[in-house]
Amino acid sequence: MSKKWRIAGINFDHFHMGDLLRQTSEHPNAEIVGICDEQPARLVDATRHFSLAPHQVFTDYRACMEQTKPDIVILCPAASNHGDWVSKIAPFGTHIIMEKPEKAASWFYSKAQGGGSLLDYMGYGTTLGTWHLGGQAPLEVTGVWDEPAGLEVDEHAVAIIRYSFGLSKSETRWGTFTDPWTHQPQPKCGFVLKGTDGTISCYDYEPTVRVQTRARPEGYEIPVDPVLAPNRNPVEHVIHHLETGAPLIGPLRLDISRIGQQIVDTAFQSAREKRTLKLVG
Repeated sequence: MSKKWRIAGINFDHFHMGDLLRQTSEHPNAEIVGICDEQPARLVDATRHFSLAPHQVFTDYRACMEQTKPDIVILCPAASNHGDWVSKIAPFGTHIIMEKPEKAASWFYSKAQGGGSLLDYMGYGTTLGTWHLGGQAPLEVTGVWDEPAGLEVDEHAVAIIRYSFGLSKSETRWGTFTDPWTHQPQPKCGFVLKGTDGTISCYDYEPTVRVQTRARPEGYEIPVDPVLAPNRNPVEHVIHHLETGAPLIGPLRLDISRIGQQIVDTAFQSAREKRTLKLVG
């Protein structure tokens, strides 16, 4: 009989906690054993939606860990509190899935809590870009951001990233001309890769990727591959890794995510100091 993976969700700063708990509830080999947040009001919807009992709902993370004994903990704290929460949970010896915060209202425009478009969104591009480039780390980064009147954080940021083989860039913006989840804005959200013998463009939610090669410089489209188990979501992928020993891929790999974060940290410091910096860390 397959092991039933015990999963707890701790810290609801970021609303993706609901998505990750849903992925847990839908997995045949996983169960939600507890949820925890210092603000009880944040737990009401998840308690009701996942039919959790009172003894599975906590406001103290230590009590949650000690009483539910999870195999995996999902953490969704604000960006500025990532390190603190890993330090709190790691001593319990559990596996950790850390969600990158996105649009939690409590920190969105707060400089002290790690708000701003650069710290919010750029990690997607730099982490996936690092994966696309085979895990290569850059040499230096130049970060630039806007300084909107009346705000303490940026709404638009660009990073120029220099590698040993050339330049790349990552751009993030709150307030694109259209909502990218509804209508792609211009410039489109996605990735463009330029190699020595061709190019590939991959834009969010499009059913094809576009390719150019030396043999076909006019370009052509290729249908995207369907996303199948065990790669449909992070909970499924991590459980597959733990059950089979199969390697983690892409953003769930520590080395890939670390380089992506190093690029963001360097871009942030560079923008603040208004100068190009060597990759930090």
